Amino acid sequence: MVVISVPAQGLAWTAFELTVRLVVGGLLVARGIGVLRSVETWRQVWLAVHQIAPAGLVRPIAMVLPIAEMVAGILLLLGAFGSRGSVAAGLVLASTTVAIGVARARGLRLADGAFGRLRPLLSPPALLRNAVFVIAIGIVAAQGASPLAVAATWSAWLQAAVVAVITGIAGTAIAVLRRAQRQRFTAVVCA
Repeated sequence: MVVISVPAQGLAWTAFELTVRLVVGGLLVARGIGVLRSVETWRQVWLAVHQIAPAGLVRPIAMVLPIAEMVAGILLLLGAFGSRGSVAAGLVLASTTVAIGVARARGLRLADGAFGRLRPLLSPPALLRNAVFVIAIGIVAAQGASPLAVAATWSAWLQAAVVAVITGIAGTAIAVLRRAQRQRFTAVVCA
C-alpha cells in the first residue's frame, strides 16, 4: 500500500486548483458547446454580439467565440500548456465578461441561451462570479506547472494534438446534432 503524504497547505492548494480547473473549465466547455449546439442560441449570441461589437466584427466574433470558450475550457481542464493554457482561459472569460458588463452599463438588454434557455444575459451577481473566476484562474496560472495537470508531462505537440482531437470530436458531435435538429424541424414543417 502506497501512502502519499501531503502537507495541509499543499492539500488546500490542491483542492483549490482542482476546483478551479473543474468548475471554470467545465463552465467554459459547456458554454461553448451550448452556444454551438442550438440554432436558437446561435441567433441570440449573434444578436448579442451585434449590440456589443462593430458591425464588421459581428460574424467573426459570433463564429470564433464559442469555439474559443470550448478550447479554453479544455486547456484548463487538462492543464495543457501549463500557465499559458490557464492564462488563455482567463483571457477568454475576462473578455466576454467585460464585453457583457459594458453592454449592461450601456443599458442593452441582451439574451443568453448558452444552455438552451433564453434569459437575460448575466446578472450583476453572475458578472461578479465571473470576475472571481478570472482571479482564481490567474492565481492558478501564477503557480505554474501543476501535478494536477494531466497534460503537464506531455510534449507541446502532444498537448496540441490532444486538445485538437477533443475539440474536433466535440465539433463533429455538435454538427451531427445540429443537422439532426434541422432534419426534425424540416420533417415537422413539411408534414
